[in-house]
Amino acid sequence: MRLMTTDVWFRSRRDLNFPSVFRNHQGTLFLAFTIGTHGQDERWVAVMSEDEGSTWLPDTNPILYGSALPWMTRPYPLAGHPKMRVVGPLRDGSWLGYSNTEGEWSPQLRTYRSYDDGQAWTEEFWALGGLGLDRRLFPFGSLVEEEDGTLLVPLYGYQGPYFTPGSYETWVGAVRPGEMWVHPRGRVAHGAGQGWAEGPCEPALVRYPDGRMICVMRTSGQHDPLIQCDSRDGGQTWSDPAILDTEGVAPLAVQLPDRGPTMLVYGRRTGDHDGVVLRLSTDEGQHWSDSVWVYEGVGCNYANALVDGADRVTVLYAASHFTYTPAGRPQFRPEGWNEVRATQVTL
Repeated sequence: MRLMTTDVWFRSRRDLNFPSVFRNHQGTLFLAFTIGTHGQDERWVAVMSEDEGSTWLPDTNPILYGSALPWMTRPYPLAGHPKMRVVGPLRDGSWLGYSNTEGEWSPQLRTYRSYDDGQAWTEEFWALGGLGLDRRLFPFGSLVEEEDGTLLVPLYGYQGPYFTPGSYETWVGAVRPGEMWVHPRGRVAHGAGQGWAEGPCEPALVRYPDGRMICVMRTSGQHDPLIQCDSRDGGQTWSDPAILDTEGVAPLAVQLPDRGPTMLVYGRRTGDHDGVVLRLSTDEGQHWSDSVWVYEGVGCNYANALVDGADRVTVLYAASHFTYTPAGRPQFRPEGWNEVRATQVTL
């Protein structure tokens, strides 16, 4: 791997966090992130670029990011991180964006569908009650599509109050063509008795051409491992967790075109060595390369990526004032600029 150029896509005196991006068929980039102090006054910003990020304009139809207004949008509630992801095009030609319902937990999944290459979006709601679980569930990571058009939805949830130790677990749900109901497919992993601060959450799901799947998950914000489970029966049963790293948050895993390598991007935050790392697997998730630091420094640690070809990706991240102390307490640094950066990587 070789790091090429790094461009600054957005700059502010306020904290910038949780960047999310996708590129439609026409080459238009749609970028969203939050601006403001995390958990206090964050607001969504939605912008678009017709020139690969050289200039940005307000998104003319930012319903995808939860508002009818361009630029500064509604307050960003800590209780319901949207952490929007967009996948597509699907077999029917549509693009799909999704997030948990903002604010208090709701037994339905808010999705957004576009049939015109991301120019206009309509809301859809998928019922989560089909899972029949006594826990709150939230979507995260990339949806994957099976040959018959069934969408597999990675979900994580917990019992009891937020951050109850070890209560988190990750599931895969399935949405069949023409339905708006999330059916249970299988439980990936749970945190009970593992000694993890949270448990398996923030899943990244990849499905390979032979039907085998991998799921990479965070288990805590700091000091607990990044794990992976595998499935060979369509997600009904999963292997025991394997440790990929001593820590990691918000993993993103994607297989590159033409059965290329699998890219894994995630954040690391120890309080004294923060940043974003990239790893590759050339055998479909069975073994991983050593970590390459795409960015070292304070920030949100929630990265995103664009696949630019079979051997090139753009990794997106926020170099922000928001970080953690070694003791795990939030820390805000008021000096300097905050930036959403894009680093081009040749694999």
